[in-house]
Amino acid sequence: MVGDKAQSLSSEKVLYTEIGHATPIAVAMVAAFPPPISGQSLAADLLAKGLESDGDFVVFKFDIAQPIAGDPLLKRLFRLCRVASSLAWCCATHRHLVVYLQLGHGTKALCRDLVLMAIAAATRHPCVAHVHGSGLRKALDNMPKALRQLETIALKQLYRAIVLSDNLRVMFCDILPEDRIVAIDNGIDPNFIKLCNDAHRPIRDNIRILFLSNFIAEKGIFTLLDAAKMAQEAGKNYEFVFVGAPAKTIDAPENAVESYMRTHGIENVEIYPIATGEEKHAHYRDADIFILPSQYEGQPLCIIEALFEGLPVITTRVGGIPDIFGSSTCVRYVDVGSASQIVGAIDSLASKQIRDELAHVARDIAWSRFTPEKHVEAVKAILRGAYFS
Repeated sequence: MVGDKAQSLSSEKVLYTEIGHATPIAVAMVAAFPPPISGQSLAADLLAKGLESDGDFVVFKFDIAQPIAGDPLLKRLFRLCRVASSLAWCCATHRHLVVYLQLGHGTKALCRDLVLMAIAAATRHPCVAHVHGSGLRKALDNMPKALRQLETIALKQLYRAIVLSDNLRVMFCDILPEDRIVAIDNGIDPNFIKLCNDAHRPIRDNIRILFLSNFIAEKGIFTLLDAAKMAQEAGKNYEFVFVGAPAKTIDAPENAVESYMRTHGIENVEIYPIATGEEKHAHYRDADIFILPSQYEGQPLCIIEALFEGLPVITTRVGGIPDIFGSSTCVRYVDVGSASQIVGAIDSLASKQIRDELAHVARDIAWSRFTPEKHVEAVKAILRGAYFS
């Protein structure tokens, strides 16, 4: 039903303009909202605020935030039942409604999403799925065959699947036709952008390299610690700053990073807890280089934030990251797990003149594509098309 009425993004805008509507578009927004703070929850919060500030939309929120590590299975099942029953009631009591679902990346999350997509299908409401990562296809392929078949059937009913970049369209290959897969860049919180400035960083003896993400192996943090040790042993005046999420929100020992540093005698690393607002900006402003040597990614908000702050970036060619930069000169790519390449990339950015020149390139990328207005308006167009389908 939905597939037969699917239209292009441009057609959706025309359709909305021609028909018009007297009441707001109702959106059941099923997503991870902060806390805990993560790229997914920040993206959901940005979109929700953008929709709520527009008189054309009314939003019903259903929180599917990542469970805290160690939560018992019964507690997770209870949370799913509560969300599913609330969503079912909302769908049953609203004749015209669009279900916006932030898809998970793991097997358990996809099983949860299967239930939520089934509710939308059973109540004949169009469903728009948004994937804020790159691991969906791998998780789908790793599911038991029967579950994978059910999940694929549910995904085929989507009105649109939104991915973060063209490279990530492959997650839905052989599931959805190309015109029902839409790439929409992330957007950055307007409050963050307001605090950004284009002032040049001061001249100093050392070079500060900022890592701002979860303290987990998949983000490359232990490879970065190895790079810090190599730089320390080589007598390089590099200072590494780690700003990360509380350990209780991730599957890692609370003191894993500190323990690793003590074991390997690493002394050129400073560790700070998760930061927001002006405190986060202070970390960006005090840095000379931003680094995220992840094993897999979607389109990391922290990299985009660094671009708004005018920082050159060291990262890996995974997921949607290459789509952020294209042929830009403000990025240095390293192989996953290569500490020596990280040190070499920092060496290539050791000149303050080079970093100042790249700052303009970084800000141009950020302002041309990743403003909150561009992101929210693109998603609104999809939701309008789904509403009138």
